[in-house]
Amino acid sequence: MHVRSVNLKDLGSGLFFCAVGVLYGSISLVSLPIGQVFNMGPGFFPIMLCGILLVIGLALVLRSLRNSDAVPFGQISWRAIVVVSLAIAAFALLMAPAGLPIAVFAATLIAAFAAPKANPLHVTLAAAGISIFCTGVFLFGAQMQAPLLGYWFGG
Repeated sequence: MHVRSVNLKDLGSGLFFCAVGVLYGSISLVSLPIGQVFNMGPGFFPIMLCGILLVIGLALVLRSLRNSDAVPFGQISWRAIVVVSLAIAAFALLMAPAGLPIAVFAATLIAAFAAPKANPLHVTLAAAGISIFCTGVFLFGAQMQAPLLGYWFGG
């Protein structure tokens, strides 16, 4: 009898993505109005991201069952976990007082330093570009109800 092995790395990643998608998706569904495609509420974007996370997670779980190559899980990057978590917290804390562009810039700047060899100039330029892009797409394109300038700047 042949026992089939499971790719633990893909299985663990897939289950983690599914858990995050379900947890944050359910929180968004309960606490934020979703709106509609052309009149998005504050819960629309988180729900879409959680749906994408679920699809990716399910794909990884299925791949882990199909791919029998044993891949070691590897070392956990605690630095990345902590830094990305801080970036998310910074975004949440800065959105109302500073506005979307500054919150996105700060979150991107912080998250980029999860990589040990991040170049400060490249990170700053990327953060500025992502901030401009997100402001254009979400505030002006999708007309999302988020402050351009927060109450720190009289917005």
